[in-house]
Amino acid sequence: MSTEFKKDKFGGEVKTDEGIDHYAIWIPITLAEKEVMFKKAEAEKVNVAALTANFLREWSTSKQLSDADLSKVAGGAMRAPRMSSTLMCPW
Repeated sequence: MSTEFKKDKFGGEVKTDEGIDHYAIWIPITLAEKEVMFKKAEAEKVNVAALTANFLREWSTSKQLSDADLSKVAGGAMRAPRMSSTLMCPW
C-alpha cells in the first residue's frame, strides 16, 4: 500500500494511508510532555491519536462553536505559550 501526503482546504497536512485520511493537528505541548503521554499510552495499550480524535469528535458535536470561539482560535488567543507537537488523527 502507498502513503500519500497532501494539503487540506485549510492548508493543513493530510496523510492518506490504506484509504484512511489522517489530519495533522498541532497540539501545544512540549516534547517532554509528549514523551510522557506516549509512554503512558504504551503501558496502557491505547492509541493517543485515536483517543484525541474520539475526544474531539465528541466535543465538536456536543458544543456549538460560536463565531467568537472561532475568531479566538483563528487569532491565536487560545494558543498555549509552549512548543507544538503534531499528532496525526484518523478522521
